[in-house]
Amino acid sequence: MIGLTPMTTLRGSDLAEEYNQVRKIALKDPKVQAAFRRANDELDRRIIEIDPSLKPFVEQQRGTRKAAHSKKTTATTTHVVTKGETLTSIARRYGVTVDRLIQANQISKQAPLRVGQKLIIPFVQ
Repeated sequence: MIGLTPMTTLRGSDLAEEYNQVRKIALKDPKVQAAFRRANDELDRRIIEIDPSLKPFVEQQRGTRKAAHSKKTTATTTHVVTKGETLTSIARRYGVTVDRLIQANQISKQAPLRVGQKLIIPFVQ
């Protein structure tokens, strides 16, 4: 761990502070961010399935989440393409969408990747 106190020795507000610290660290992980987006999408789908009249509200909430998401800063890393990799496999590996990879690298979806090609991997912070 990152110098965190064992949970058995924490009480009340200390436990809440520790939780928030760990949560903040975890939410910087692109895979955790992707998991949250998938969970939100699934929840939205189920809400509409249960009560279709809520669809306009759900779509409004989705727009609010996307707007908040787009206001966040972006950091990047670089990935070097190896034999057999695809945009989809690379996107999954880093927890980003294929469209974000395409946009960050200004490439075409149909253009083949080359072994040794460097791709920018955008992460939202």
